[in-house]
Amino acid sequence: MRKSLVILGILNDSDLEWFIANGNVYRCQKGDVIIQEGAEREIGNNMYFLIDGSFEVWIATPERTPITTLYSGEIVGEISLLDSRPPSATVEAMENGIVLAINYKTLQAKMEIDINFQARLYRSLGVFLAQRLRNTTTLAGGGDDELLREKEESLDEIELDVLEELNLAGKRFEQMEERLRNSKSKVLPPIESER
Repeated sequence: MRKSLVILGILNDSDLEWFIANGNVYRCQKGDVIIQEGAEREIGNNMYFLIDGSFEVWIATPERTPITTLYSGEIVGEISLLDSRPPSATVEAMENGIVLAINYKTLQAKMEIDINFQARLYRSLGVFLAQRLRNTTTLAGGGDDELLREKEESLDEIELDVLEELNLAGKRFEQMEERLRNSKSKVLPPIESER
């Protein structure tokens, strides 16, 4: 399940408008790094909605090790928002793409003055992280290849009471994607690691 669907399903329309109004739209090129593993918070200080393109997540120890590929509809950088530690992985564009960057300080200022927004955002992140932990636990159980495939296929099954939220979230993401693809954007500034 795409992270943005969980998050946008819990947030409301005015929250989405706030993200669009207060974020920066960047066009990135293949090879651009949007999050650098181990970078100090002042360097990697954004949560990103991935609007278009594909992005590889990798770690550098002991050598470059791919973790996963993310596509349009994902959100990255939320973990450092929650725990204030440097990123544990690098996120790099695999092709030209578009991201919406929300600065942590801007986001935290909004949460300080809008407790309802704060509650919705933290709840959405909690729900997503709980789902991720369940998926990881299920996959870590292993087993034979056929059983593992069945488990993987069942991970994204949606309970009926959540279906309406996800449908609304999908529509919200489509609206955001359409607006941001046609909006004025900036070139992604380079991230330099202090490691």
